[in-house]
Amino acid sequence: MADLIVSLLLIVAVGSGWTMGWVYLIRERGNKKANIQFALLLLLFSLCVLNNLLVHAGILYPFREKYFVPLWYTLSLGPALYFFVKFSLYPAYELRWTDGKHFILPLAQGVLYWAIYFSGDEAQAWMWKHFLAPFFKTFEGILYVFFLFTYLTLSYRYIKYKQAVVRRKGLFWEYSKSVWLQWTIKFLFVLSVVNTSYIVMDFVVYNFLGWNLYSVKGFSYLGDLSFAAMLFWLTWRSFQYAFGVAYPTHIQFKSFSTENEWARTPSEQGLFNWFDTEKVHLDPELHIGRLSFMSKLPPDQIRELIRRESGKSFPGFLEEKRLETYRACLDDPKYRRQTPRSIGLQAGFPSSSALQKALSRSFV
Repeated sequence: MADLIVSLLLIVAVGSGWTMGWVYLIRERGNKKANIQFALLLLLFSLCVLNNLLVHAGILYPFREKYFVPLWYTLSLGPALYFFVKFSLYPAYELRWTDGKHFILPLAQGVLYWAIYFSGDEAQAWMWKHFLAPFFKTFEGILYVFFLFTYLTLSYRYIKYKQAVVRRKGLFWEYSKSVWLQWTIKFLFVLSVVNTSYIVMDFVVYNFLGWNLYSVKGFSYLGDLSFAAMLFWLTWRSFQYAFGVAYPTHIQFKSFSTENEWARTPSEQGLFNWFDTEKVHLDPELHIGRLSFMSKLPPDQIRELIRRESGKSFPGFLEEKRLETYRACLDDPKYRRQTPRSIGLQAGFPSSSALQKALSRSFV
């Protein structure tokens, strides 16, 4: 019965993570680069949990040729999380050749498992006996733990730095987004500590006492479930980010009370002032539901106000405000070192293709 319950929980984790991963791959709202990184994180994490599910359920044991199916990409999880945070906080950031160092180990891990999978039975047996079992799996586990916490720490430091900068600049929605990311990383860190404790415990007990804890009924359950809990958390946060209002408003208004009197007593004119003073259109995640939640005005009322004042729909008005910012930055000497693509992303466009489409429509 316990096996069935654990297997069902792992199936739910894989299914939900895989679903949200594909949602982020095709998602149009939000920074495209951040969406892709979050999608990779969810999809690769789901494959890792799927690997645990197949091993846990004993599905692979009768099929030796399938035992080396490449589903294990643990070294990719840290970099994917790190770049999701980085692109979310800095949409205009462009990958540089120096960022290649983050992808060396993930690519090496993937190439290794794919090479083993396509090798013959004898080569697989030799690799397992002389390389994977006695050495590499332990080394890989150490690398996973080290790099996961390294990237969690780097992500958290980026968030804290962004918060310090935003406090001086005074755009509350940026601070609010950073707080949301901060809590995502904090709780993921706690879950990672729980999961890592099982890895360390198994390593120490097996190597120094000679006991195989996986022969103890229930130990493998806790290890698999603690790993799946990390995926459950990321899946839930991804769902919030994609379909909910996501950002906590009570924190932003405490920190920026002088800038947001309208938020407590909304008015029609205040809605347009908010776009001018708070630059909420620069947030690529902005949508009518989030604006309604922050302003306490019903979505239909917001649409009607915008249509009456500007003659445009909400998406059209949002695009117009972003184009205004884009063109103003192009004429500003402060941005002369930035590419038009980078300026467009900074102006709130989800991607360079969205910017080009908006520019094409503006000249029609």
